[in-house]
Amino acid sequence: YCITNNGTCPYILDSLLEIDIINSKLSNKASCINMLKFWKAWIDNDMEKRHSHETKITHINAVSKFNREMRPRYTKCRKTIENIMAKSPKDSEKFFRERYADIGSTLDPVKETQILIDAINKDVPNLYEAVGINAQ
Repeated sequence: YCITNNGTCPYILDSLLEIDIINSKLSNKASCINMLKFWKAWIDNDMEKRHSHETKITHINAVSKFNREMRPRYTKCRKTIENIMAKSPKDSEKFFRERYADIGSTLDPVKETQILIDAINKDVPNLYEAVGINAQ
């Protein structure tokens, strides 16, 4: 729904990645189960083709730039998380305190995702129908 209307929605991917970062830090092992599930569903539902056909002309450049510059951060999520963990304090408490002390950039994508979910719940009676998926 978001990409159909906006072309790209990295804040949703950032929210998923943040969940995987938290879980990875807690387990002390880089893993991105949630992000990989997202990409599996993306592929299984042929969303790549759907997105390329449904992208509005006004969003083509932004989508191309996203795919070229930002998408690898998410598709290669384990490497992304390994890099974050390597640059972060070893102590989990210190890591979380530093990462979330600022209410700013790290949590902004989560807030934006929540705003989108709330808007969809309020304004879109049938999400599947709104994006042209026949859910049976």
